[in-house]
Amino acid sequence: MAGAAPTTAFGQAVIGPPGSGKTTYCLGMSEFLRALGRRVAVVNLDPANEGLPYECAVDVSELVGLGDVMDALRLGPNGGLLYCMEYLEANLDWLRAKLEPLRGHYFLFDCPGQVELCTHHGALRSIFSQMAQWDLRLTAVHLVDSHYCTDPAKFISVLCTSLATMLHVELPHVNLLSKMDLIEHYGKLGESSCSRQLSTWTTTRRSWTCPTCSTTWLLTLSSATTVSSMRNWCSSLKTTVWSPSSLSTFRTRRVSSGSCRLWIKPMATASGSKNSEAWRP
Repeated sequence: MAGAAPTTAFGQAVIGPPGSGKTTYCLGMSEFLRALGRRVAVVNLDPANEGLPYECAVDVSELVGLGDVMDALRLGPNGGLLYCMEYLEANLDWLRAKLEPLRGHYFLFDCPGQVELCTHHGALRSIFSQMAQWDLRLTAVHLVDSHYCTDPAKFISVLCTSLATMLHVELPHVNLLSKMDLIEHYGKLGESSCSRQLSTWTTTRRSWTCPTCSTTWLLTLSSATTVSSMRNWCSSLKTTVWSPSSLSTFRTRRVSSGSCRLWIKPMATASGSKNSEAWRP
């Protein structure tokens, strides 16, 4: 270690599923820390990460490249990435030689997005464990797309993945919801996609057009449903025979299918009367 540089270094291991915003987070965090006067070193540990937007202090692609591994060993992207991490684990002397001159910097490790590396594969955990022996103290920052919080099933899945990651990586752990600026595109928190679809149909639409046959139905929905079930209903409703007597008795007709119901409204003819054809265009 050089000169009066401190012996203990600190940093973040930025992990998370593919596309969760790890590289963007490293860019933003490095700019933020530099604005505070901190010295920052961003380390790219993802051999598949190309076109890095930040100034990279150490790039694992200088040691092993995913494309070269896939071509040489005829592996797919997942198998190739696992091999790259195992290769880095076997050549940690290269990584240590790259990190030692950066003592005194705050480290940001941009990690691969393959979930297996953080849940049950041992290479990444072994690398972090070795860094601790180099007196490099890391905190795992686990990024997850915030829109998963709008769907209960997805949210529980994310919680399980985060817990598995926390137990496997064995680092102090912080969960972060990324892309919060896009959350409004997915509706309110705690509102399922079916509920949002129902709310949209009942408040903004009085008709539904089948994308298969282009038949338009005037309707309101009494419970949440999906587009696929609507297509099935369209096929069955078009074969239904509506008698003129029923039209004079009922202003709306309920059609049940499973747990969901449709209320079909009669369409008026040009003269204002209602007949059997008025129930379906």
